[in-house]
Amino acid sequence: MNIFSRGSEVLINFLSNLANPFKLRLEEQLKNHYIKVIKQNPKDSDAYNNLGVLNFEFGNYKQSLKDLSKAISINSQYHHHIHYFCSAIYTYLGHINLLQKKTSNAIECYKKAIFQDHQNNEAQDFLNKTNIKDSDLRNSNYYLKIALDFDYFQISNLRYKNIMTVITKEENTLEDVIYKIDFLYQKSYFKEVIKFCTEAYKKYKYDKFLYYLASSYYHLKNYSESQKFFEKFLSKESINASAKYDYGYCLLARRNWHKASNILKILLKEDETEFVLFAYGLTCFFKKDYSKAKKYLSRSLKYAKSKHDEYHENSSNQHYNRGYIFYKTKNYDLALADLTKALDLQSTNIDASYLKAIIYFKKRNYSEAINSLEFLLRLNNNHQEAKTLKQKIERKLQTFR
Repeated sequence: MNIFSRGSEVLINFLSNLANPFKLRLEEQLKNHYIKVIKQNPKDSDAYNNLGVLNFEFGNYKQSLKDLSKAISINSQYHHHIHYFCSAIYTYLGHINLLQKKTSNAIECYKKAIFQDHQNNEAQDFLNKTNIKDSDLRNSNYYLKIALDFDYFQISNLRYKNIMTVITKEENTLEDVIYKIDFLYQKSYFKEVIKFCTEAYKKYKYDKFLYYLASSYYHLKNYSESQKFFEKFLSKESINASAKYDYGYCLLARRNWHKASNILKILLKEDETEFVLFAYGLTCFFKKDYSKAKKYLSRSLKYAKSKHDEYHENSSNQHYNRGYIFYKTKNYDLALADLTKALDLQSTNIDASYLKAIIYFKKRNYSEAINSLEFLLRLNNNHQEAKTLKQKIERKLQTFR
């Protein structure tokens, strides 16, 4: 397996040559490191992947499969999020092209939007319409449907081991109150969040409760209350970038394009991310500055696509890792399923092609093994192991003739 993060690969190779007591101590240190990283960021798929690799190398196959499956699950969620995000960008690029009377370009953009998200009804509707007026676009409520969720900037890193424990937990400290409110927020119980936060803020004067209130009112589409609490929170924590971003979207929802534009412009100077670029592009669109809107939406798309490519590579590697463990434990069908997925995500994953060929060889499915090896050798004609295996299979086939 040669696709682990370089740091893990070097350490694992080093550990495999050590005396047992020292080896066990270092193994424990590495595992603790990745567990700590996961606690700080439960959505770090790379940490889960590396922990899975580490558990595999030390024979903990069952835990390794759990860790790698978690890494794959996290990446799968990110995959859907990126497609959804790209679909939204293509939709607005389609709108801009229509407004500029570039119908063929608009159609292409809408098609790409639907390809990224098959449930994008807005793009489908505009693809089907003719004689679209400027007012139809300006008055569209679509931007409210695709407004980026505040969960991108998780308010808290708290996670919940047992739902009933959280609900019935006695609130003796501020931390207990935050724990319960954060749980309710993540479960989308926004009315309950507002109730608890209102009471808790009076008692503790903890500013983050204002953020919860603003976000909850936003999700309930009470944008005037949301704006009020965002402004109150930012008056106390003016440097909070994620709050500014969310406040910008609240202003967009209230159709206050100019104020939203000013907030997002400040954010762009501090940190140019695909989300802020997209939001700022929307303000330009609704202000009818279509050339600027196209510029910022296109930049946002470029950022998103680069992350999209990273997702595919990471996820392909994680499927390969899990497939390798299934192979080592002789679960060949499960291994083949993961290796096929790894190649779907990244067709140039040579390791997946080679391992797939080995499994087909062991299953005596020589034609599929040859297909995998020929595909691999088209990518890398210097792969000696693949050449050797191919020759071995060809000799076997000759004996059958």
